[in-house]
Amino acid sequence: DLPELQLAVKSSKHPPAQWCHTFAKPGKRVKLAAGGSFYFDPEEHGTLKHLVLIAGGIGINPIFSMLKEAYFHRQKLPCLDRVSLFYSAS
Repeated sequence: DLPELQLAVKSSKHPPAQWCHTFAKPGKRVKLAAGGSFYFDPEEHGTLKHLVLIAGGIGINPIFSMLKEAYFHRQKLPCLDRVSLFYSAS
């Protein structure tokens, strides 16, 4: 058995969302690809004092992962004393 992935896709005119709401059915096999090349490596930012994270729409997921990474490795960020998250969704 393959692992199961559950998605919540907001209906819109964007082609991938349209496909999900028009053609996709439970049990349908799809190929997934991860995109983007952004990440947060606490070891590269040991003197960081203020972490600012900005996201919109479905873009909260990678930002939330970066926030969790910063929290999990907080001992590598001894100067960090403030985190700001700016997020908006329509």
